[in-house]
Amino acid sequence: MTLDGAPVLEVDTQSGGIAYLNLYFDASDFSLEELRLLNTIAACFGELSTSHYDAKSLQTRVKVLFGHLNAGIDMTSKPGDLRDCTPYLHISAAMLEENAPRGIGASDGAADKRAL
Repeated sequence: MTLDGAPVLEVDTQSGGIAYLNLYFDASDFSLEELRLLNTIAACFGELSTSHYDAKSLQTRVKVLFGHLNAGIDMTSKPGDLRDCTPYLHISAAMLEENAPRGIGASDGAADKRAL
């Protein structure tokens, strides 16, 4: 399966009706300053007003659709490599399985009013 041309790993497991979504975006071409700014922006993810929603309405929509939504910078390295790591913007969400198609659609077009 792919999402916008990117490979998707789907794992079927007993999760009590909860679907978990983890999106990783390679940020290795960002400068240290850009990574700091990205981390600050990620901390505000889902908390600030958009062109379609004021902050309170957006937070309500996020809670209704996702239940859990978080963004931040993750660093990963190859096993055994203690010198080099790759930064990723990591967006994670948890939602009822019935909301998963809408949640994936929202991640694909988060700025789209229909998604959120």
